[in-house]
Amino acid sequence: MDKLRFRIRQDLLKYAQKQQLTTNEMADELGVPDSDVSRVFNDNIERFSTDKLLKLYAIIFPDYRLKVS
Repeated sequence: MDKLRFRIRQDLLKYAQKQQLTTNEMADELGVPDSDVSRVFNDNIERFSTDKLLKLYAIIFPDYRLKVS
């Protein structure tokens, strides 16, 4: 599960960097407080459930497919 959470964090960070979004702009796009985005960007995701991280991921990548093995 940690691998999935790390991958979600990395993908969100890469997206923000590619789009040149500030923490505030990314927070607006995700509909969450700036502090939540800051925690994700600074690899402080232990306070987020995997479900919450997946919901944030789905906002940015609505066509994602989750493979469970």
